[in-house]
Amino acid sequence: MYQMNLQEVPVTITKRTVLSFISKLYDPLGLLQLIIIKAKRMIKKIWLLKIDWDQNLPRQEIENFQTYVAELHQLKDLKIPRCILLKDSVAVQLIGFADTSAQAYGACLYAMENSSNKISVFPVTAHMESIRLYGKATSPRTYLSIGIPTTVRKKANYLHRTLQSVIESMSESERSNVTILVLFVDMDAEVRQQRAKETALKFANSIESGLLQLYQVLPELYPRVNITRRTFNDSVDRIKWRSKQVLDFAFLLIYSRHLSDYFLILEDDVITSPQFVTNIQKFVEDRRHEDWISLTFSSFFIIGRLFRNRDLDKLKDFLVLFHLEKPVDLLIMQFLDLLVPSKATVTRRVPGLFQHIGVFSSLDGKVQKAKDRSFTGYSRVYHFQNPAADLVTTLGVYKKHYPELCYDDSNRFFWGSSPKRNDTFDIILHKPAKVKRIFVNSGSTSHRDDVIKYAQLLVASRFLKMATDKRAECDKFLPIAIFEKGKVDVSSSEAFKSEIQCLRIEFIKRHSNWVLINEVSIDSDQN
Repeated sequence: MYQMNLQEVPVTITKRTVLSFISKLYDPLGLLQLIIIKAKRMIKKIWLLKIDWDQNLPRQEIENFQTYVAELHQLKDLKIPRCILLKDSVAVQLIGFADTSAQAYGACLYAMENSSNKISVFPVTAHMESIRLYGKATSPRTYLSIGIPTTVRKKANYLHRTLQSVIESMSESERSNVTILVLFVDMDAEVRQQRAKETALKFANSIESGLLQLYQVLPELYPRVNITRRTFNDSVDRIKWRSKQVLDFAFLLIYSRHLSDYFLILEDDVITSPQFVTNIQKFVEDRRHEDWISLTFSSFFIIGRLFRNRDLDKLKDFLVLFHLEKPVDLLIMQFLDLLVPSKATVTRRVPGLFQHIGVFSSLDGKVQKAKDRSFTGYSRVYHFQNPAADLVTTLGVYKKHYPELCYDDSNRFFWGSSPKRNDTFDIILHKPAKVKRIFVNSGSTSHRDDVIKYAQLLVASRFLKMATDKRAECDKFLPIAIFEKGKVDVSSSEAFKSEIQCLRIEFIKRHSNWVLINEVSIDSDQN
C-alpha cells in the first residue's frame, strides 16, 4: 500500500532546504505527478532568482512554498494499493492516456479487470514532464512568434549570440508583439535542462517579460526509427540525424501554433537586421491582398521563412508523415509546391533580414559556411520620401549594386570599388529643393570595413550640366560636413537657407577598402 509520509517543514526556507524537501517526495509509480510537477516548476523559478544556496528566499517565494506544503497535508490519508490481484478475470486490459499542453506533457496507464461480477480499474503508473522549462504564457496572441530549435554542437555554441541579436534588434514596441520560443532538442535530459538554465539566467529579463519561452522535447514522444530504404545516398547515421531534425521542427510547430498570427523559423546560429519585425510587418502588409503560402526573408530555404499560424498544423502533419524521406528544408519546399502558391506574388524580400553565422553543424564532421549575400544587417534610420534625383559616381559599381539603390526605401545598397582621391558620388535633384536634413550612412554588419573613411559632403544650389557620364557639374560646391565613423548627419547648415540641387560625396584620400553606402536620406520641402 502506497502512503505519503510527510516530512518536517524546514524552519529556514532557502534554495537548499526547498530542493532537499522536494527531492524527498517519494513517488515511485508517478501517481502524484500532478503535485510533483508543481514543485519542479517552483524550483526552476527559484533558480532564476540568482541567489545563494543558503540565502533566505524572497517573501513571495516563501509564501508559495508554505502554501504548497500546506496542500501536501491533504494527501496524508491517501492510500493506493500497489498490488493488483486478478481473480477469476475474464479479460485484463492495459489502457493508456496521454495529453499535452503549453506547460507539460502527461501520460498514465491503468489496468482494467473484467471479471464475471464486476469491472475493476487499477492505476498502474503515470508520468508527467514539463515541456515549457522557463517563461510565461502569452495572452493574448502576439503578432509574431519566432521558433528556434537548438541542440548541442561539439565545436561551437551560437545560441546566446543569436538570441542577443534577435532581442537587441527589436524596439520595445516590437518586443511587446513578439514571442520567441527556443526548443531544446537534445536527447539527454541533463544537457537540455542545463542549457536551458544557462539561457534563462542570461536572458532573465526576457523570460520575466514573457518575450522568451524555453521549451524541451521529450525523447519518449519520438517514434522509433525504422529505416527501410536509403534516400539521397545518405548513410544510416545521417538519415537518423536528419529525420530527427524533421521531427524537431514538427514539435516546434506544435508548441508555436497558438502563440501568434504569424510564425517565423530561425535557427540557433543566425544574426538579424535591426528593426526586422517592422520590416516583416511592412512586407506582409504590402501583400495583404495577394495569394501567398510562405514569405521568406533570406536566401536560405528555412532561415527567415514566415508562415501564417493557421497553416502550421498542415505543415506539422506533412513533416511527421514524411520525416524519413527527405531533409527538413526539402520537405518544407515540397509542402509549399503542393499548396500551389501564386507565381505572380513576390515572396522573397531583398535584402535579407537574417544572416547565417554558424560553421560547425550538430552533425559530426559537417561544416556549413553558407551566407546570404544580400544581407546588410542594416535598416534605414530615416524614411523620408527622397526628392526625385539621378545618382552618378566615378567609383566602379560591383555587380548590380547601383547608386540609386541606397536612395530608395528598399533597404538595398550601393557597393563600389575602393575610392581614390577626388572620386565622387553625386546626387542631382530633378529640381532645386529647400533641404532640412541630409543623412548618409555606410558599411554593414557583414561588411564592417566597407565604410567611408576619408570624405566630405558638399552641396550646390544649381545643376549646370554633366561634366562626364559619371560626374556632375554644378555651380559652386560648399562643404558642409566631414564623414565620421562612416556617416554624416546634417540638420543645420548655412547652405540650407538657399535651395539645393546638387549633393556630392567627395573622397579626399585613397581608401584601401571598398565602399558600401546603405542610406542616403534627404528631408526637404518636396517630401
